[in-house]
This record gives sequence, C-alpha cells and structure tokens, in this order.
Amino acid sequence: MEIFTIDFNLNTFEITLKRKKIKNIYLRFASIDKFTISAPHYVSKKAILAFLQSKAEWMYAVNNKQMGKPQDVVDISTQTAHDIIYPVVLEIFALLSQVLQNDLPVIKYRQMKSLWGVCYPIKNKITLNSKLVLYPKELIEYVVLHEFVHFLHPDHQAGFHQTMSEYMPDYKQR
Repeated sequence: MEIFTIDFNLNTFEITLKRKKIKNIYLRFASIDKFTISAPHYVSKKAILAFLQSKAEWMYAVNNKQMGKPQDVVDISTQTAHDIIYPVVLEIFALLSQVLQNDLPVIKYRQMKSLWGVCYPIKNKITLNSKLVLYPKELIEYVVLHEFVHFLHPDHQAGFHQTMSEYMPDYKQR
C-alpha cells in the first residue's frame, strides 16, 4: 500500500494505492479529499497518474457532493436507529400491507459503508443502514419503501419502478 497526494482544480486529494491481483484499475471515494485506487501489480505509476488525471472531474464532483453530507463522526446505536427509523417502517408496511403476502419482516440495523438497505425476501428480513438517522425523513421513507418493494420485485426492472412510482410519485427526486 502506498499513500500519496495529487492536486486537481486547486484541491489536494490523498490517494491510497493498493496493488492487487486484478485486471483493471478501480477508483473509489474513501472520505473527504481521500480516494482509494486499486491497480494490478504490472501497471506503472505513470499509467496510474494518467488514469487519475482522466478521472479528475469525477473526483472533484464526488468530493464536493460528499462535503455536504453528514460524515461518519458518530457511532449510531441500534436503539437510536430503531427509535427513529422503525415508525417509518410501520407507516410504509401499513401502506403496502394489502399487496405484501407476508408478515412484517424482521428489521435489523447496522452501519454500512455503501448500502442504505438490503432486502432478504426469502428470510422475510430487511437490514437498514443506521446512518439513515442522519438524513431527512423523506430519505428514510424512500429507502424503507425501496426495500419493501423488493418483496414484490426482487430486481430493479420496470415493475419495480412502476410500484415505487405508484406509492411514492416523487421517489426519483428523493
């Protein structure tokens, strides 16, 4: 692992380079002003820098977008997540109860890095990101509805979007 900095658009980004047994180069946002790049062992540093240069606008846009979002500075307890999110779960479940064929699913909470929620239709279970408590109720409603709709449509095909639109006409804006 190697850490270095690079300057784009008057911003300095910290880059963590990880060499791996992979075929392609991958760039990920890590936190404000920090990115992680995974690259094959055989790719030169010059090629990696050229790749980063080609992604400069994306890096700048993602970094600026993330600057307006709450950061992971607090550890949110399961009880806090439950107290804030569960009333929304009950509202959304009541809304869909006529079309859902199962009982209220088991609701779990945990802090996740890249997902807001996960639906397990076979287990009748939904896991929600406890960091949702840092966001407005409209976002929580969207995520909860999104996961419940997966009980009806396990994919993101047309039926999924039609059902989302039926129950939350402004879901794309949320």
